[in-house]
Amino acid sequence: FTAPCDSFAIFNMPTHPARIKNNIPALDSLINKTISRQPEDREVTAYYHYNFYIDCQGRFVASTLETYDGTQGMGYRILKLLNTHVKWEPALQSDQPVNTMVKVSATVKKGKIYIVP
Repeated sequence: FTAPCDSFAIFNMPTHPARIKNNIPALDSLINKTISRQPEDREVTAYYHYNFYIDCQGRFVASTLETYDGTQGMGYRILKLLNTHVKWEPALQSDQPVNTMVKVSATVKKGKIYIVP
Protein backbone atom coordinates (compact mmCIF):
# COMPACT_ATOMS: atom_id res chain seq x y z
CA PHE A 1 0.00 0.00 0.00
CA THR A 2 1.38 3.38 -0.91
CA ALA A 3 -0.13 6.68 0.08
CA PRO A 4 0.08 9.68 -2.22
CA CYS A 5 2.06 12.65 -1.02
CA ASP A 6 -1.12 14.58 -0.24
CA SER A 7 -2.54 11.90 2.06
CA PHE A 8 -1.94 11.05 5.73
CA ALA A 9 -3.10 7.46 5.41
CA ILE A 10 -3.19 5.49 8.65
CA PHE A 11 -1.50 2.55 6.94
CA ASN A 12 1.37 4.58 5.52
CA MET A 13 4.34 2.59 6.84
CA PRO A 14 7.51 4.18 5.47
CA THR A 15 10.59 2.07 4.86
CA HIS A 16 12.67 5.01 6.20
CA PRO A 17 10.86 7.05 8.89
CA ALA A 18 11.00 10.82 9.07
CA ARG A 19 13.95 11.92 11.18
CA ILE A 20 14.92 14.95 13.19
CA LYS A 21 17.71 16.82 11.36
CA ASN A 22 18.73 18.84 14.43
CA ASN A 23 21.67 17.81 16.57
CA ILE A 24 19.83 16.32 19.58
CA PRO A 25 22.22 17.60 22.32
CA ALA A 26 22.02 21.10 20.78
CA LEU A 27 18.22 20.84 20.66
CA ASP A 28 18.16 19.73 24.33
CA SER A 29 20.37 22.70 25.23
CA LEU A 30 18.16 25.16 23.33
CA ILE A 31 14.99 23.85 24.96
CA ASN A 32 16.54 23.87 28.44
CA LYS A 33 17.66 27.50 27.97
CA THR A 34 14.39 28.85 26.59
CA ILE A 35 11.57 26.91 28.24
CA SER A 36 9.69 28.64 31.03
CA ARG A 37 9.36 26.53 34.14
CA GLN A 38 6.73 26.74 36.83
CA PRO A 39 7.27 25.57 40.44
CA GLU A 40 4.97 22.58 39.81
CA ASP A 41 7.21 21.48 36.89
CA ARG A 42 10.02 20.49 39.24
CA GLU A 43 9.12 16.81 38.98
CA VAL A 44 11.83 14.30 39.88
CA THR A 45 11.12 12.55 36.57
CA ALA A 46 8.38 13.22 33.99
CA TYR A 47 7.70 11.68 30.57
CA TYR A 48 5.95 13.23 27.58
CA HIS A 49 5.05 11.46 24.32
CA TYR A 50 4.16 13.39 21.18
CA ASN A 51 2.91 12.64 17.67
CA PHE A 52 4.28 14.81 14.87
CA TYR A 53 2.74 14.84 11.40
CA ILE A 54 5.39 15.54 8.77
CA ASP A 55 4.62 16.00 5.08
CA CYS A 56 6.50 14.45 2.17
CA GLN A 57 8.76 17.50 1.91
CA GLY A 58 9.84 17.29 5.55
CA ARG A 59 7.62 20.13 6.70
CA PHE A 60 5.91 20.11 10.08
CA VAL A 61 2.11 19.91 9.68
CA ALA A 62 0.69 19.27 13.16
CA SER A 63 1.48 17.73 16.52
CA THR A 64 -0.27 16.41 19.60
CA LEU A 65 0.68 15.61 23.17
CA GLU A 66 -0.29 11.93 23.18
CA THR A 67 0.44 10.89 26.77
CA TYR A 68 2.23 12.34 29.75
CA ASP A 69 3.36 11.46 33.25
CA GLY A 70 4.10 14.88 34.76
CA THR A 71 2.47 18.29 34.55
CA GLN A 72 0.39 18.87 31.43
CA GLY A 73 1.52 22.50 31.24
CA MET A 74 5.18 21.50 30.92
CA GLY A 75 4.22 19.01 28.20
CA TYR A 76 2.59 21.75 26.14
CA ARG A 77 5.47 24.20 26.68
CA ILE A 78 7.92 21.58 25.40
CA LEU A 79 5.64 20.82 22.43
CA LYS A 80 5.42 24.49 21.47
CA LEU A 81 9.23 24.74 21.31
CA LEU A 82 9.55 21.46 19.39
CA ASN A 83 6.98 22.69 16.86
CA THR A 84 9.04 25.79 16.09
CA HIS A 85 12.63 24.51 16.36
CA VAL A 86 12.76 20.94 15.01
CA LYS A 87 13.77 20.48 11.37
CA TRP A 88 12.66 17.27 9.68
CA GLU A 89 13.94 14.92 7.02
CA PRO A 90 10.94 13.40 5.18
CA ALA A 91 9.96 9.75 5.43
CA LEU A 92 10.53 7.46 2.43
CA GLN A 93 8.48 4.54 1.22
CA SER A 94 10.14 2.59 -1.59
CA ASP A 95 12.48 5.57 -2.12
CA GLN A 96 9.52 7.96 -2.56
CA PRO A 97 8.85 10.74 -0.02
CA VAL A 98 5.59 10.23 1.89
CA ASN A 99 3.61 11.99 4.59
CA THR A 100 3.93 10.31 7.94
CA MET A 101 3.47 10.47 11.68
CA VAL A 102 6.49 10.30 13.99
CA LYS A 103 6.56 9.65 17.72
CA VAL A 104 8.96 11.74 19.79
CA SER A 105 9.40 11.63 23.55
CA ALA A 106 10.78 14.07 26.10
CA THR A 107 12.04 13.16 29.54
CA VAL A 108 12.39 15.68 32.34
CA LYS A 109 14.81 14.57 35.06
CA LYS A 110 15.22 16.96 37.99
CA GLY A 111 14.31 19.93 35.80
CA LYS A 112 16.57 19.01 32.82
CA ILE A 113 14.77 18.19 29.53
CA TYR A 114 15.99 15.46 27.16
CA ILE A 115 14.47 14.75 23.72
CA VAL A 116 14.23 11.10 22.67
CA PRO A 117 13.70 10.76 18.89
